[in-house]
Amino acid sequence: MRGDLALPRDVLLPIVPRTPDGGTYGLHPALTALQSLFAANQLSIVANVGTLVEPTTLDQYRRGTAALPLGLFSHSDQSMQWQSSLPDSRRSRGLGRPDRRRDRRGNCNANISMNISLSGSNVWQSGRVTSHYTISENGAEPLWDYGRPNPQAVVRTEAIDSLLALQYRHLFEKTFAARMRGAIDAAWISRTPSPGCRR
Repeated sequence: MRGDLALPRDVLLPIVPRTPDGGTYGLHPALTALQSLFAANQLSIVANVGTLVEPTTLDQYRRGTAALPLGLFSHSDQSMQWQSSLPDSRRSRGLGRPDRRRDRRGNCNANISMNISLSGSNVWQSGRVTSHYTISENGAEPLWDYGRPNPQAVVRTEAIDSLLALQYRHLFEKTFAARMRGAIDAAWISRTPSPGCRR
């Protein structure tokens, strides 16, 4: 299925499932520790798991008679569907968003997720109002000294604010400006939470 990306069978590390289905299985050659755990009955593997709109057989798939997820062989679409539970939609509203959960107590602001991503954009946390909260592995990094009192920072802050306040017509420009504004506002709120907020 994966063409040139597939590994030759003879380099795979063989594993023998306790519930055989007639197939032969192997792991990537770098996964020797997992092979040992599997052989010692300390590791299980769940295969053929994914997002579906409805139960689908191979025959239905081949004949095109089943409703299939959008972007079935697209990694980015499948990642979004796992985090949103919506295999027939590309709406980026995740299962972990605060407006979906009943217990919203302790959240300082509806625009800020109660979760933190250390690995970039995270659909699981995103909602209609709430944006995912992302920081780098080095922690939160200030945007060009935004909001600091020194003269150069004041000039930069005013320049950024004026750029983000412009009325953009292009969808990408408009979205970028809105996301930047939201991120800056969320950063300021998170630095000075109101009493009773969880951090």
